[in-house]
Amino acid sequence: MGEFVGSDTFVALQKRLQANHGELARNPLVSNGGRILNILDADAFGWDNIRKVAERDKCVGLTMVDREPTLRKLSKIFGGTVEFPYWQVFTGQPANVLAKSAFVLSETPLSEGWRVQSYTHPDEATIAQSQALNSKAGVAPAPAYYLRGHVIPSTLCCIYDASGCKAACASGTMRYHPDSTLA
Repeated sequence: MGEFVGSDTFVALQKRLQANHGELARNPLVSNGGRILNILDADAFGWDNIRKVAERDKCVGLTMVDREPTLRKLSKIFGGTVEFPYWQVFTGQPANVLAKSAFVLSETPLSEGWRVQSYTHPDEATIAQSQALNSKAGVAPAPAYYLRGHVIPSTLCCIYDASGCKAACASGTMRYHPDSTLA
């Protein structure tokens, strides 16, 4: 696909995040999510600042918040004309998460000929294929610089079918500031 992906608004946001990465990396209240600014402590960052970011970027990520009080607060700030999508995120201690993941992987074999491949620094073709698959599935693709894993350590995991066609992909990053509440 390309270095940056999406509408003009989202390409501008991705470029702004890339250009301001150094500043963002020094601020424990925010993180560069590649395609969205993640606010790691909404109260400390300030709700007036959240409003400014949301108005400028047309979106903002509030990470690991108590959902119901946050949705009430957002409704008060933005009114009823704004959508507030959210995702349930699973968290846990590394030993527990790794043990459960190992169990799922060992008990869920892939179909014959299918394979899983993980990349810490994927090549351009793998990035383009992943962006295209995300787009086709309705998932906003991360920009290429972000998926390359050089700016923020990341892993891109891909599942390929027996013919070698990419069937699924997901990327994970450790983008949080070491002094943030999510370190």
